[in-house]
Formats: sequence, structure tokens, C-alpha cells
Amino acid sequence: MKKLKIYKIATTMSTTIFFSAIFCLTSYSGFWAHSNFNKPPIELAYFKARAEGEKVLLTWETKSEQRAAYIAVEFSNDNKYFERLTKIELVSLHRKGRFYRYIDNSPYAGYNYYRLKLVDLDEQFDYSETISVFVEPVREITKTMKKKNIPLLTKP
Repeated sequence: MKKLKIYKIATTMSTTIFFSAIFCLTSYSGFWAHSNFNKPPIELAYFKARAEGEKVLLTWETKSEQRAAYIAVEFSNDNKYFERLTKIELVSLHRKGRFYRYIDNSPYAGYNYYRLKLVDLDEQFDYSETISVFVEPVREITKTMKKKNIPLLTKP
């Protein structure tokens, strides 16, 4: 039997796709091919965030959720170190997409960064794109400052 040859076809952000072929030349001519064109466990249609007053509303929709275990919503205030805000357990046999929403009730004033960790039943995971939203400083402080004639510092 000839040696197994593996050919690298493509690399995506988190998955490398390989194609392998085995040629059996001993007693008869045979051919066998295998590929690992694995679809991600969760396919996102979109992922959005918007400030609503002093809160942030996150919305997303999935196209499919085959072999999916859960979705974790992650947050960062510096776009470097992320922490989990919540974990949403999924029904792994759910083939059609679904709509989700999550409200961050205590974002930081300024830029907030969010991403989704998409995890399958084998604990393999992928991340969504990272999105950011700007949250205005707390309004009560601004109102108090105006009443007491304290000047507000703004960007030039």
C-alpha cells in the first residue's frame, strides 16, 4: 500500500481543512478519499450591540446549531482580556437558527467590547467577531454638575 498523502486545502480563522487520499495497489485497484470539511457547530447570521441608555443590548441570530453545546457571552473593557458574562445552554439537535438577546446592565462608561464563544459537544470552540459599543457616562452626574454650574470637560 502506498503511503498516505495529506494535502492542505485551505485555512480559515480557526480551522485548517485537509484532504487525504489512500491508493491501494496490492490485490485490486481501490480508491478512498476523506475530508474534514467540518461545519462550525454554530453558524451566526449576525451579532450586534447597541447602547440603550446606561445598558447595552446584544442581539444575534444563528443559522444552525448542530452539535452545539452552549454560547458564552464575553465582555472586555480593553479588547484584550475577556470575561464571561453568561452561558446559554443549547439543544444540540436544533438544526434551525434562533434569535437571542442579552442585556448588559452594568457596562463601563466609554467603549465596551463583546464577543460570543461558540462551543460544540466536544468542547471545540470558535469566537464570533468582536464588536464594540460606546456607553455615555451616567446622566445623573451630568445633571448634578449642570445644576451646580460645574464645567464639563469635553473633547476638543
